[in-house]
Amino acid sequence: MVVDDVPAKTRRGGKNKRTRPSTGRVTQSSFSPTCLRLANVGRAAVRIRIAIEQGFPGEHRVWSLDTVTQAVSQDQTLSTRLTEADEDDEKKLVTYVCARFCPSRPSSPFKAWGGAAQVRGEVKGLCVAAVSLFGIPGTHTPSEIRDIIEWLTSKKAIFKYGDVDVKARTYNKQKPFGHSFYQDVITKQWFSSATSEGVRRASMGRFVDFNIPLFALVTDAMESALKEHATGVRLTNRFSEEEYGDRYDHHDTTLRNLETQSPQWFAEFRHELYSRIVKSTKFKHLKTIVDAQDGEDLDGVDFAALEASVSHA
Repeated sequence: MVVDDVPAKTRRGGKNKRTRPSTGRVTQSSFSPTCLRLANVGRAAVRIRIAIEQGFPGEHRVWSLDTVTQAVSQDQTLSTRLTEADEDDEKKLVTYVCARFCPSRPSSPFKAWGGAAQVRGEVKGLCVAAVSLFGIPGTHTPSEIRDIIEWLTSKKAIFKYGDVDVKARTYNKQKPFGHSFYQDVITKQWFSSATSEGVRRASMGRFVDFNIPLFALVTDAMESALKEHATGVRLTNRFSEEEYGDRYDHHDTTLRNLETQSPQWFAEFRHELYSRIVKSTKFKHLKTIVDAQDGEDLDGVDFAALEASVSHA
């Protein structure tokens, strides 16, 4: 994992230099046992926060350290060491954490930040594969592909709607965020195995019925994937904060406006998608959650009669 933003180090009698690891790679063997534990906990926490809170956080270092702090709050050993590190100012803090936990390598919070780029890359990769759902490239000529992409990624972001027909240039305006790629990508990214964040008991509760940032991230990644075909011939682009951070914010705002304008519809839309995904998997504990939400265990119960029996007692 490439590590960025490692602070400069001043040597007595010499010039300020970046430490060599700033362009190196960090592997598990780079860490001491305690540091590796911290790094893995932080990395897992970052992956979840990127999905359900903020796909493109602004202050990378501060955000990463905050994520790690929250993640280890129940571990006295790691929490104590991180608390001690927090006593210094930000620049010294990063240097201190580096020296404290990994004397010869960058600090584990930067490894944790690598988890953010990783999960975004995974989602983008799934969206690249899902471009075929739009019939691209298919048998289209480069000129036809260029026109299709221009239509799909126009100001209305037509690609996010249901019932898209690229040949007829039609889509269902009453199905915003209803394209099938959402279910396809979300299932493969967060519900494909027992170790997926949406499946693991430690984190699955944070993915129930999905939230707006997750939809914004998938929408943003699909837009990036489609625009790789903007010239008619696929040219890869970077799904980075610089290139797509603003578009992520745009999609997030659109989703929040939709929720504000149609709150009941939006809640049902999220629940139905979650239910379809869960029911398509093999994980019984997730199906139990859906069954409980749907109230199947209480079918036939006269709730009004129950309330009346108490009030008349």
